[in-house]
Amino acid sequence: MKLRILHIIGGLVGGGAETQLKLLLGGLESAGHQAAVAYLNDDPGFTERGGIACFPLQRRRRLEYWKLHRQLTDIIERFMPDVVHLWFPEVLTIPAALIARSRHIPIVSSQRRSFSAHVSRFNWLRDRAGAIPHYLCDALVTNFPVDHEPAWFQRLYRKHQGAVVRNALAPLEAPPRDLPKPSLGQNCFNILFVGRFAPQKRIPLLIEAFARLDHQTHAYRLHLYGKASKDALEQCRQVMAANGLAEDRVVFAGYSSAWRSIAAQFDAFVLPSVAEGMPNVLLEAMQAGLPCLATDIPEIRSLVTHGEEAWLVEPDNVEALAAGLKELHSNTALRHFLADAGQRFTQRFGVENMVQQYVNIYHHLRHG
Repeated sequence: MKLRILHIIGGLVGGGAETQLKLLLGGLESAGHQAAVAYLNDDPGFTERGGIACFPLQRRRRLEYWKLHRQLTDIIERFMPDVVHLWFPEVLTIPAALIARSRHIPIVSSQRRSFSAHVSRFNWLRDRAGAIPHYLCDALVTNFPVDHEPAWFQRLYRKHQGAVVRNALAPLEAPPRDLPKPSLGQNCFNILFVGRFAPQKRIPLLIEAFARLDHQTHAYRLHLYGKASKDALEQCRQVMAANGLAEDRVVFAGYSSAWRSIAAQFDAFVLPSVAEGMPNVLLEAMQAGLPCLATDIPEIRSLVTHGEEAWLVEPDNVEALAAGLKELHSNTALRHFLADAGQRFTQRFGVENMVQQYVNIYHHLRHG
């Protein structure tokens, strides 16, 4: 039986949940289901292709709860979904959960990031606010095992038919013609990071670890791809100055959704996070054939094994991170082994499997 699924998300531009949602929407459409998405930030390249009902939301100020509530009510009444799937942020997911629940529409609520991370008080409050729809949902879905999560979340997970649906990987595509070529430098060992400049990503720590490499003997370059605020960039440059790093040693490349198409040009990938959900960017780097260095946190440890698919180091430890970077640079055989093993490992993360798992959840909620 075909279903009508309405997804609620903050935007369609980004590399994590946004990418997963677009893969899921395409898979639902291909399977004959009627999929729709309500969002704040558009991706015209996706929404203008047709086939999926798109409902852009409007707001003038950051917190316009009642205006968004009215728009979401209108969308739900017009589309009449069988299931509402909530992603983020809480300014959308909380009113959408209340509206769907008042109309007895089954709710799927997604949790994309671990609650076990040490984050700022503001992000701690946002994480807890973002969990409110989990109390109202019929099915709670994560993309990571919850064994190391706080007890309150584990109870919620068990109560609300918790399920783990791993992220999918889209096939690699040729780079766009207008994509700037990376500044690799001559005879440089080029290290790649991709992600938001968020506190849990520990980018200043990565720069400090990078500074501890032997730059007198070898040529290294660190390439940082991702969105960054002025304050985040200033903090990174302060760390560079404090550690005597020349400006050309660290490249702030900005965000590019096409980074995967040029990833193979780099020598290694690094992910120094202290918290993740399912680190899709790590799998994408492995898919591109890069040897990967990551932190030994539960969300990553549940996905890959140290020395088999990736090289893992202690989190929040600048010496361990620097040692890991030195090991990847000096050990060519290890780099080739990790690159080959990682690329084989990613073949199990197909889009069709991810879509089918979600369809099974939707069918169960709608038809029992």
